[in-house]
Amino acid sequence: MNLSTDIIPKDWKWSQNPTVVWSITGAICVGALILGFFPRRDQNPSGANQIVNDGISGLITGQAVASSGGLAVGNSSVGNIAYNANSGSGDINVHLPPATPPLPNVRFGDIPIEPSTPIARPQAKTVADFFAASRATTKVCVVAGGPGVGKTQIAADYARQRAEQDYKTVAWLPGEEQQSFIAAMSALAVKSGVAEPNQLKSEDAAKALRDILAASTEKVLLIIDNGEDPDFIRNWIPATGNIEVIITTTNRDFSTFGDLIEIDSYSRDQSKEYLKGVTGLPSDKNTELIAEIFGDHPLALSQAAAVIKRQNISYAEYVTKLGARSLAENLPRLAGDPYPRETVAAIEIAVETAAPASRYPFAREMIQTIAILSADGFTSQIAVDLCKVTLPDDGSYNPDSATQMLVELASLSVLTWSADDGTLLMHRLVGRALRDSSNKNGSLEATIRTLSDAITKKIPPNEESWDQRHMGNELVSHSLSMWSHLASGPLVAAATYEACASAVIESIRFLLSISDVSRAAVVAEGIQDDLRERIGEKSSTYLSLANILASIYQRMGMYDASSELQRFCYEQTLASLGAEHNDTLTVRTNLGITYMKIGLTAEAIPIHEETLRIRMEKFGGDDLDTLISRNCLAGAYHNAGELKRARPLYEEVYQRRSSILGPGDPRTINVARNLSELLITEGYPSDAVRLVEPLLRHVLEKRDADDPSVILTQHSLANAYSAAGRSSESSALHKKTFEQRLRLSGLHDPETVNSAIQMARVDAARGWRKRRTARKFLAEIEVALDPQLAHGYFLATKVRATQDELAQRGSLLRIFGRQRQKRG
Repeated sequence: MNLSTDIIPKDWKWSQNPTVVWSITGAICVGALILGFFPRRDQNPSGANQIVNDGISGLITGQAVASSGGLAVGNSSVGNIAYNANSGSGDINVHLPPATPPLPNVRFGDIPIEPSTPIARPQAKTVADFFAASRATTKVCVVAGGPGVGKTQIAADYARQRAEQDYKTVAWLPGEEQQSFIAAMSALAVKSGVAEPNQLKSEDAAKALRDILAASTEKVLLIIDNGEDPDFIRNWIPATGNIEVIITTTNRDFSTFGDLIEIDSYSRDQSKEYLKGVTGLPSDKNTELIAEIFGDHPLALSQAAAVIKRQNISYAEYVTKLGARSLAENLPRLAGDPYPRETVAAIEIAVETAAPASRYPFAREMIQTIAILSADGFTSQIAVDLCKVTLPDDGSYNPDSATQMLVELASLSVLTWSADDGTLLMHRLVGRALRDSSNKNGSLEATIRTLSDAITKKIPPNEESWDQRHMGNELVSHSLSMWSHLASGPLVAAATYEACASAVIESIRFLLSISDVSRAAVVAEGIQDDLRERIGEKSSTYLSLANILASIYQRMGMYDASSELQRFCYEQTLASLGAEHNDTLTVRTNLGITYMKIGLTAEAIPIHEETLRIRMEKFGGDDLDTLISRNCLAGAYHNAGELKRARPLYEEVYQRRSSILGPGDPRTINVARNLSELLITEGYPSDAVRLVEPLLRHVLEKRDADDPSVILTQHSLANAYSAAGRSSESSALHKKTFEQRLRLSGLHDPETVNSAIQMARVDAARGWRKRRTARKFLAEIEVALDPQLAHGYFLATKVRATQDELAQRGSLLRIFGRQRQKRG
């Protein structure tokens, strides 16, 4: 059959002219070809991807630098980057985000339970009346007053009422420390469905939640307890939406936020009513005397009433007990603290009643320890575990007894349970009183040092960080709480600062290992100046901080700042410890890695060669640090194109790590990925697939799909598939990896963009239509990254399947580094 004529009816006379038929046929083909250049714009029903952050892929050259993470630098979520969900299509599509999805019913945070004997406070009705009368979209009520006067209970009472009504979200957020607030907002984002479970980048998840709440019409109540910094808090309150916000604070500067409601101590009648309600005893002259001694202070009265009830004593007997104490030695009243110093005596009596030394011989040391923990709360198991390390090993400590003691302290209001009974809270005034008491008797410094050592030992190692991230994040909060107490208190010995700083540095290492680089950067920069001022920049602890901060900057693409810090660390360690000390060798290794990242491979090679030589002589071939140096040298050779020198080094490291650490250890996985990349470069992609495929199966059996090790291995396998000509499998795996990184890491992380580039490269090689779609997709990413720089860099250029991946990636990271340094 003649395809150009036989398919046309014979009665079409013009069809008998071959010239006309071929002209029409040619025009149709050309038209179809032109239309094929335009990408199809399919709608993705799954909605916008959440923006947070993750780690750098590509050639991994060593583990001397702490595990990588990511930092999001954008000011808002990006909702217009997505992929076609059609199975097997491989198409990349750009679309606008859908309307804000409805919020689920969420009750979040450690809302205090209702007291057993509540006292009606007129201010509670004032809060409710304010919200009922306000016509603003975002209504802010500031509940201000001194410590311990009942601000939190008034806010909690309103929260509990609204939690039982039709409010979609009722959330209790800690406002004292910035990082704790951001971490809580991030967790709320996950619970609200705004971010996926296992969200890593706290700040991006928090921003996404703020933006969703601002666009939602659902009823939302946010309580920010103990707000301290008005400028910081202001940035996190949505400007629009159907939102009620209560801020409890001692800082009257919050009055500019909205309606200010002042809370003071009880009236005398309320004090007497409270004592009678708790104790069950009728009022007498001693009831009046107790109220007068404590200045009607609610916290002090709650301690006194609990002791009277527990010990079944009279008001007169309690007055005698109180008078036996030397009140002049108790916590001095500070300017702006409207509570009597006798409050501390009430706290100490309550502690002694709940935890008598005869029953709990370890009580004093344990209470001093938990008073240093984060005011945002702690789990009983972690407190018991930490105290097991901090308390004297004299056989007196029993974990079961310690747990019971915490219950006793809660029964006497020294501690309180959160509403879900999952977290124990110590009132900030109680904690301050106990810390001051420890400081007076000279035991506070020793307690901080032992607690620092305990936290340092308990924070999960890199290979276990992901699985134990919830415990690790709580320990991070406790280490920051310790540092806050030291930084705001009187000067102590340098050894105390160093011990506490070591715990914070270990916390930063943990944050990096779970790829929470944004929080790690804030923590490291937050203590840098204090640490330098208190112990000096030549101390080994400060140099450890500077070294890990350099690793953070490297991960962020800020290579100039990273190399500057690493050169400083190297000069200092070389001068103080000598060329062959392990700390000096570690800093040399990190400096060599940074040189490689910025293209100075020729300078990096002799650094790694000399480091490996020294470590082989001092520690032997199976030492883990020696294997790091060998892996780094292999990476340097690899980058320089000296593949025959790189391959045997990679293979030896892989064999030794597999034997020593096991095939599923992240360090073993890293060198396997490096070896896979080298096999691809040498032209053996099938060997690379055979290496990485079983490795990915093994890792997925041990870890969840969002574990950084899984994502990195997945990326390597996608590269191997591409090199082996298995483009559809490569595209699907790159697509999955990109979506995970976008969700976990955010668009501004180099790793996320690298995944987008690799997927676009693979799809661009699959035809003209897909190539044009890929180019359009990368151009959209560039606009989202920075509208000011749009179309100025390689992202908007034509994508070629033969493009050099490493050169492309290096250009991207240098661009990010310049942008961040300009902004920062």
